[in-house]
Amino acid sequence: MSITGAMRSTPTATMEILCGLMPLHLYVMERACMMRLRTRKENPLKWFDHLRRGHLQYLDRYIRRNDIPTPPPRVPFWSGTVRYAVQKTWCIKEFDLVGYTDGSRINNQTGAGWALTKGDTVLDQGTLKLDETNTVFQAEVEAIKNLLFIFMEIN
Repeated sequence: MSITGAMRSTPTATMEILCGLMPLHLYVMERACMMRLRTRKENPLKWFDHLRRGHLQYLDRYIRRNDIPTPPPRVPFWSGTVRYAVQKTWCIKEFDLVGYTDGSRINNQTGAGWALTKGDTVLDQGTLKLDETNTVFQAEVEAIKNLLFIFMEIN
């Protein structure tokens, strides 16, 4: 999340959605299932000599229950050259629209603010006073929500 330039108080789940990232728990499950599908035929592991339990059995049930398709077979390492295409963008390019949000609490008053800009032009900005029982986290989420609504209206 650090490449987005977001503040530490920005909700991670919101930033994952905005950046198009898969939530961490789903990514970990995907990697575990891919590992199990890859190694299932090679060596049926038994972590206990007399029992077929453990996380491998859990993954097998999860794969069956969710009808996860089996990936194509791997290329054996002795079969020649394998090429991988790696395409990653390591820096953030200029964007047409840039949004700024802030949630803060001063003297037991919580508020949120947002601004949507294009270049040096401010397209929309706003502030919102929240109830004194709201947290800074809730204010930040509210600012992000309002900014996204404005962005969707423009597009």
